[in-house]
Amino acid sequence: MIYTKITTGIKNIDDSHFVRRNVFIEEQKVPEEVEFDGSDANAIIVVAYEDGLPVSTARIILEKGLIGRVATLKDKRGKGYGGLCVRVLLRKAFDYGITEQFVHAQIKSVKFYENLGFKTFGDIYSIAGIEHINMKRTGDIGGECS
Repeated sequence: MIYTKITTGIKNIDDSHFVRRNVFIEEQKVPEEVEFDGSDANAIIVVAYEDGLPVSTARIILEKGLIGRVATLKDKRGKGYGGLCVRVLLRKAFDYGITEQFVHAQIKSVKFYENLGFKTFGDIYSIAGIEHINMKRTGDIGGECS
């Protein structure tokens, strides 16, 4: 069974941190202090589960409309879990009146975000030694998460 859970702030985020630790810290070698930047307290976080186990996560910092920390466990990629998490957050952002959403996308993930309606802007830059570019979208995600 596949389902998602949404939380706010730092309560009940162990499953999100489990996925992020596996993907960003262990797999991509992002320093822990960069990954766990203190912004979770001001975020809405979604975790996708497969058969009761966390497989994907993402967060949005509402005041900035900034979606980030989108991660899916390596052996669960390609099943749509990351897209599901982002669509849930896009719907939630629109519910809060946030009609412009942003991501700091890893270059290798640009196509993933384009498929969700994001467009690139600006120059490529580095975070923790990984190339990123800013992306933006406007409006609601539609009925896909209703």
